[in-house]
Amino acid sequence: MTNDIKSTVVKEEKDLYNNAITSLLVAAMFIFDYLDKFQEPLIKMYTLIYVLYGIAFIAIFILLIRNLIKAATRMSKKNFWVDNYEDEYFNYINNKGYKYLCCTLLIYLTIFSIFGKNFESIPIDSFCKFGAALGFFTYGLTVILSLKSKDD
Repeated sequence: MTNDIKSTVVKEEKDLYNNAITSLLVAAMFIFDYLDKFQEPLIKMYTLIYVLYGIAFIAIFILLIRNLIKAATRMSKKNFWVDNYEDEYFNYINNKGYKYLCCTLLIYLTIFSIFGKNFESIPIDSFCKFGAALGFFTYGLTVILSLKSKDD
């Protein structure tokens, strides 16, 4: 019985870690897409950079699909869709990541709502991409740091 419980805990820890890595990869995709506008003159000069961007996006997308398939096979269907863990500490870490994500995005939106007149030159798609990247990055970093502090 203890091996079954231990294996469930190990599976859940791997799943939580994979969720955090996936979140950081999605944040990187949004950041690269956001920064693509600023590097357009450089990309026109150097076609190789443009090709490397494309390869990086394809590689990140393949990793995202692989992590999703791994997570779906490791957990029960109910826990996978609800993002619930049997271990209380992993639930705590997961919820902590979501709370930090929510607070970060609320601060981001509050800053832009208060000082919105100063940021009128920023297009709405760039605003949304940066906000999404910020949210995914916050969740991923919080979970990874929490899991690392668990190991110490």
